[in-house]
Amino acid sequence: MKAVKKPVPVGVWQITKYNSDLSDNYPEWVNELYSWGVIGNYYDELGNLAYVKLDTLEGTMTGHLGDYLVQGNHDDVWIVQNKIFKDTYEVVSN
Repeated sequence: MKAVKKPVPVGVWQITKYNSDLSDNYPEWVNELYSWGVIGNYYDELGNLAYVKLDTLEGTMTGHLGDYLVQGNHDDVWIVQNKIFKDTYEVVSN
């Protein structure tokens, strides 16, 4: 048996050093993740964003600059590496 994944629109937000402290630029669903303590920013010794950690039902995921937070239709959230995102997703709107 074979199957093809259905095209399902998802919410996406790219992790960048430019939006790491500007919650006004976050989509509402990302702000909710921060307010619930589900996601956290981690900084290097110079105070620059190094990575984020996201707690999921499957465990803790780490996202680096350029990676994407993705929100599915059932409010599930995961991190996708930049290269994998570019290979498997198409941005259809902002």
